[in-house]
Amino acid sequence: MAKKNRVRNASSARKPGKRGKPSARVEFVRHRIAAAARTADSTMPSTKAFGFGDPITSAFVPPFGLQGQELSCHVTWDRAYSLQYLRFECEAAVRCLHVYNALDNGLAITAEGNEFEVTAVRENGYVGFVLGTKVLDVADVLVSVRTVGAFSQGSSTLGVSKAFDLRLFRPDLRVVSCPDTIRVGFPPGSAKPLVEPKIVIENLGKGTVLAVLLPGGGSKVRFVDYFELNKERDRYTSLLIQRLDSMKADYPQLLGLIEIWQTLFRAIQSQDENVLLSSMERLRTQMASAERGEPDFIQDLSEAFLDAFLATFALDLRFKAWIQTLESTREQRIVLLNPLASLSLKGGSLQLPLEIRHYDLLGHEYPRLQLGPVRVESSASGLLPAFELLGIPLSNLLHEQSNLSERPGKEVENESR
Repeated sequence: MAKKNRVRNASSARKPGKRGKPSARVEFVRHRIAAAARTADSTMPSTKAFGFGDPITSAFVPPFGLQGQELSCHVTWDRAYSLQYLRFECEAAVRCLHVYNALDNGLAITAEGNEFEVTAVRENGYVGFVLGTKVLDVADVLVSVRTVGAFSQGSSTLGVSKAFDLRLFRPDLRVVSCPDTIRVGFPPGSAKPLVEPKIVIENLGKGTVLAVLLPGGGSKVRFVDYFELNKERDRYTSLLIQRLDSMKADYPQLLGLIEIWQTLFRAIQSQDENVLLSSMERLRTQMASAERGEPDFIQDLSEAFLDAFLATFALDLRFKAWIQTLESTREQRIVLLNPLASLSLKGGSLQLPLEIRHYDLLGHEYPRLQLGPVRVESSASGLLPAFELLGIPLSNLLHEQSNLSERPGKEVENESR
């Protein structure tokens, strides 16, 4: 039996009630809906599946979405017609979060949120609603959202019905194989190490996965940051300070702000925490003013950061090789969040337990993947990018023409880009 729901009518400022005995309105709604369905043929001989025509002018439920995403939907109709009711039924993976433009006494939602009915609206002509979706055990599933309703014009009544298919997807990262031993070599003159065999992982889902490769729990092995190990950060900050100098001639009115940025990066180099904190506090207020009054400065400042970064690694062949590998990884719908994590190896072997933490683009974390421990044998000393331990085969998904959406806040995204 339906209970009074906590899901609120988004057009009302009244707080949702507490769970308790079902209100007469909610308890009665299913009986009235069933009765309306039984008498539809006799009382509404003119019944249409909206496709669209009178009275429905537009109806939208996204055809796909990332599991866990909130999806905006609507139904609009010709204002020459008056709404009698619109009833929506969703499968268990979907529930109603908000309804827009419904009157408080014209909205009934079941406690589970997977059924709701609108019988009265503030402005005739539309109903908007937001559907919440669940993260499921199945990575790709097709669910249905069904609606039936009735509209009146004068003495005539017109029934409408429609079923929407909604495909819900998510990433599905799997370990295909994990060898007991991995051999690593550093060929002279080569920017790329030789690693074989590799730990093979594959994203079998249609959603992009954000992954972090880490040493396993209890391991004494620690990854180092390539950016830090070779003092690249110092080189980067020095280049950025020089690049900021060149902006002073273009923005004399912001000379003080530019010098605060330079002071900040000098404090990073010297690890002067007091100067660092005071510079950040001054930047907080002055940058807000610059954003409003000098939008071109913000663009040039962004370009200064990028120019310094590119100049830092312009001649670093090893870094370029890493970037090329990471680009090919991203094409498999796997994005590594710690691409500069590296393993400092000496000639010999070590036992290395690993784990992969991974997320989707909405930030949902999935169960960690435990790997190994793997015996890593190195023929010489060298710095090994941790991601080189992973092998990612060409996914069949690259051959599909997919138009799936998974970016939060967007209804459509071409996932095959």
